[in-house]
Amino acid sequence: MKIAFVVHENTLSGGAFVIYRHAHYLQSIGHDVSLLYYRVANANRIFYPNFKVKSYLLKDVHTANVRFDVVFATWWESFYYFHYVNAERYFYFVQSDERRFYNEIKKKSERDRWKSMVRLTYQFPEVGIITEAKWIKKVLEDEFRLKVEYAPNGVDGDVFHTNVKALAPKPKEKLRFLVEGHGTSPFKRVDLAFEALKPYRDQIEVWQIAGDGYRKKSWNPDRFFSKLSLKEMAPVYRSCDVLIKLSIVEGVFGPPLEMMACGNTALVSQVTGHDEYIVNEENSLSVPCDDIESTRRAIERFIEGGRPFVEQLSKNAVEKAKEMNWNNQHEKFNQAMLRLKDRVDPISEEVRSAIGVMERMKWALAGKRPPNMLNARVTTPKPVKFKP
Repeated sequence: MKIAFVVHENTLSGGAFVIYRHAHYLQSIGHDVSLLYYRVANANRIFYPNFKVKSYLLKDVHTANVRFDVVFATWWESFYYFHYVNAERYFYFVQSDERRFYNEIKKKSERDRWKSMVRLTYQFPEVGIITEAKWIKKVLEDEFRLKVEYAPNGVDGDVFHTNVKALAPKPKEKLRFLVEGHGTSPFKRVDLAFEALKPYRDQIEVWQIAGDGYRKKSWNPDRFFSKLSLKEMAPVYRSCDVLIKLSIVEGVFGPPLEMMACGNTALVSQVTGHDEYIVNEENSLSVPCDDIESTRRAIERFIEGGRPFVEQLSKNAVEKAKEMNWNNQHEKFNQAMLRLKDRVDPISEEVRSAIGVMERMKWALAGKRPPNMLNARVTTPKPVKFKP
């Protein structure tokens, strides 16, 4: 089949990596796969190793009227403009209930506006859904009566494994904790992680990875890493004992699983999707969201138990990560897509038009003019050249 994934931007994120992973697999088994970018940023850099999927600007594919069998929206904003793609069937790869990303906005009118725009993308039963978590499947089926298929995430065992060479040896006398997450995203709770660790800083080391390059001066990590590729992250994981991830909004987070595959363990919040692979007291420790006292008690358990306790959890963590290797997960996405193709009829012109009207509403609500998708005469789209 000829398949397109509409991507908002070549950003650095776990969600983007999942899209790229599925795209590469579908291409490897014979599908004709393209990534269509609404815009290209980050100096044309792509953060995915051995990236080999054809990539184009969405507007060029639209004006050239390239025809696809299936097109996927991959983020709520991309839903508003994937109708510009000429396709037989329209699917939506949903990695979270994206309304929740806007819960932290203080101004109610603004918060409600953004959440309503996300909610509108879940109103079309003619659009088939694939999601990565059982909890998302339940929300979309129960609340919106949508046709949803489940394809769980995995971990790249070729990149994340116990034979990765560590960036630095682990300290003998203390544990090394790794805080991961975009510092500018409030729901990642990076600030909370550092606040929880604060009383123990003379007993431990703390490293930080920030995909957005942000750190507060008060956090003062012993080492700081910014905008690392997947391959660059593996040696950092291997150098640390415990990953701390205290998000309050996730679909299924990836870094704890990557850390586990590298032979270590994690301390995580009981955020939605954590139970896809986190088993408290067996392969990691989990605590209620936004509970700093529980988090500190868990940190104390790690410190008191030392490396023997970490190694006990890590042994089980490695086995769980092996179960979830992408080699065992990939085909599940392909099969979900094929099932959807049977369950969902080709989209009607009326539905395409309705999504187009919805797009104009979105721009009006945002107080901006819509982009002009018709401002180029392209007969053969020119591929986007990404830098590794």
